Amino acid sequence: MSRLARALVAIAVAAAALVVGVAWSFASPPVSSPDEDYHLGSIWCPPPAEESGCRMGTVDGKPVVWVPEVMAQRPCYVGRLGDSAACQDELSATELVPSIRFDQGDYPGQYYRIMHAFVGPDLDRSVLTMRVVNVVVAVLLVGAALVLAQPHAGRAATYALFAGLVPTGVFIVASVNPSSWAFVGLTTLWIALNSLAQASGTALRVANGALAVSGAVLASVARGDTGPFVAVIVLALGLLHVRRRPDRGWLAVAAITLAVGAWSYLGSGQAGVAPTVTDVEGRNFGEVLAHNLVEILQVPAGILGVGPWGALGWLEIPMPTSVHVPTISLAGMLLFQGLRRLDRRKALALAVVAGALLALPFYMLMRNLEIAGIQPRYVMSLLPLLFALCLLHPGAVAAYRFTRAQAVLAWVMVTTAHSVALLTTLRRYVTGLDGSYLLGRGGEWWWSSGPSPLAWWLAGSAAYGLAALTLVATAGIERPAASVGRHE
Repeated sequence: MSRLARALVAIAVAAAALVVGVAWSFASPPVSSPDEDYHLGSIWCPPPAEESGCRMGTVDGKPVVWVPEVMAQRPCYVGRLGDSAACQDELSATELVPSIRFDQGDYPGQYYRIMHAFVGPDLDRSVLTMRVVNVVVAVLLVGAALVLAQPHAGRAATYALFAGLVPTGVFIVASVNPSSWAFVGLTTLWIALNSLAQASGTALRVANGALAVSGAVLASVARGDTGPFVAVIVLALGLLHVRRRPDRGWLAVAAITLAVGAWSYLGSGQAGVAPTVTDVEGRNFGEVLAHNLVEILQVPAGILGVGPWGALGWLEIPMPTSVHVPTISLAGMLLFQGLRRLDRRKALALAVVAGALLALPFYMLMRNLEIAGIQPRYVMSLLPLLFALCLLHPGAVAAYRFTRAQAVLAWVMVTTAHSVALLTTLRRYVTGLDGSYLLGRGGEWWWSSGPSPLAWWLAGSAAYGLAALTLVATAGIERPAASVGRHE
């Protein structure tokens, strides 16, 4: 493919990704992502709250800030799946009320201060602007990392992202939740750091190094608990690439990203993953241990929409089987394809990532004597990395290719899963899950302006399908005469 053709493909994919992200930005009302009342309160009154200009006080001895009523409490529709988001219209977006839900040093704070720049008199417009900004950040950074990657590494990352984004990743990226930046930053980090280890030419190496550091910074200013994930990424890629004669440039960039992650982790009060279950009184250690050992796979499975922890919104929008059956099937397809050939370095790198994907949440659960329930969004950045490592050939100098039939099947699975996930999310808020699947009928909630829910579903589904088809078609499908499992 010529440079011009590659450039046109990149532009088309970036444009399609923007449409997908904006569609998801419109798909849910304000305060619809996990703990968004807390995050919006922290954006309206960024830390230190005393210097934010917000009115402050105390209620029952607890510090409070005054924020718009609609974001001062958990949404009225949570837990009532038959109800639309229309009940939120009864709450004022301009009247200020006290809220205890704001950051007091638990998060690094920079993310909230940056998002505060988009706060305006119209709450809906402000939230939509923040969501779209996060989508643009994702497209620019991850897109740049993929463009700068070697063809085989970019192909592996592309398949990995399509396999690991739906439904949790795409929902979170297009939200105001700081996990959006954490995921985008960590994804940019591992793609760029992997490319840096194989890049030749000063300009390409500098660009990949700058992207890797930028990704680490983006993740670290959003969530303090990204520090351990930066360490996992550096360790896994170090095991994969570092030889007897180490690449000093790679080691320098890796050291900088580790320092950034450590600064964020040690400098915030978020030195760990927050548990989602708090009533631990009377629990037996042995019973909790046994339960967590049996159920810990719900964390990676939840990223792909499986079970109660794979639900979207406030973990209350269950994903249909037409979402999680394709996502799990594609995950298995990638894992089995990639594990056909292993060497010691690849095996160790996979063990580090897979171990962290399970061990980090397991440790946090047992430390707090919690029943398995760590939200999958906390660790979702590791799953695409695991897929990408599987697809890389031993030595990381090539990546496996799919056959034409495999590529078409992968496209059908990801586009189906994404389209149904977007439809389910829109339907949950527009009519409630007891409403019509035809989004144009019986709508009870929608934004005051902009295209209709049906228009966004059609646009988002088509754009995602186009992006997936373009990437699959150009990622290197095997020629009919080639043997299955060929790698390049």
